Amino acid sequence: MDKHNNYNNQLYSHSEPQTYHELESYLKKGKRRINTTDRPIANNTRVIKRSPTSIAIKLHNTDVITLFENGSIQLNTDGWKTVTTKDRMTRFLSAGISIYSERFIWYVRLDKKVYLYEDYMIITHDRFVTDANGKAIKEHSKSIEKKKRNQLKKIDKYIKTFLKELNDGNIDAPSAGDCWICQAFNGQPIADKMFDGKLVDGKLETTPFKENPHCNCIQSHIDEKYFVPTLLWNAIKSECYDPDGIFGNPDMTYGLSQFDKHNISCWFNPDSEHKPFSSDMTIRRLQKIMKQFITKQLNF
Repeated sequence: MDKHNNYNNQLYSHSEPQTYHELESYLKKGKRRINTTDRPIANNTRVIKRSPTSIAIKLHNTDVITLFENGSIQLNTDGWKTVTTKDRMTRFLSAGISIYSERFIWYVRLDKKVYLYEDYMIITHDRFVTDANGKAIKEHSKSIEKKKRNQLKKIDKYIKTFLKELNDGNIDAPSAGDCWICQAFNGQPIADKMFDGKLVDGKLETTPFKENPHCNCIQSHIDEKYFVPTLLWNAIKSECYDPDGIFGNPDMTYGLSQFDKHNISCWFNPDSEHKPFSSDMTIRRLQKIMKQFITKQLNF
């Protein structure tokens, strides 16, 4: 049982606050009463007032659900498609909306309709489903799912071949000769703006997301089988926590041990006098890191 307000941290029920106004009421009942802008609601999960018309359910550092006063909802995993993320989404979404997964692909069930999940997707107050720019998302179909599964297989194959080439000493260290877009990567996800949730003349108005050139860049590398050293380095910096505090985010799941860093150094410098240790563990770790990074950048 969760220590906060007796909310069960394992099973969800529709007694949980699941609308903007219910969450607003929940915030006002906190210890700071009317001045409360954030309050814990489950393990590693807080309710946060984001603007005068929006409230978020924040898991760790990600607003997994943003609810707007007009009844619209925005969903986001920031690439962290975990069991806990899925639990929090389903737990605090209103009746008729649920998240589930089958064979590594996430789905959104809205009443009797099913959609392929994508980050920043919006469910409007009148149950209309769009992407972050307000473009309608089509209902799930076998052809759409097949296309997505083929892309996942393509990503997995690219990563596997990339790391084999690296392990075999066929990829140089990151340098100024790498893809210039990869070199310019600044750690930002595809979207840098949140849906504004406004209705203008009865129509949904969104704030367009800026196009991230890094997205098209990564896709072209996958299509062309171009193994860019800087791509791996960007993935490590973005998704990995270094125990020495040299790079990375301390809230990220994956870390590099001294063992891993030794192997990576040897792979990028095959002519050095040092040799890599047994590489299986490092490769498995890098596979997770690269897949996390690539799928997040491609908003997959």
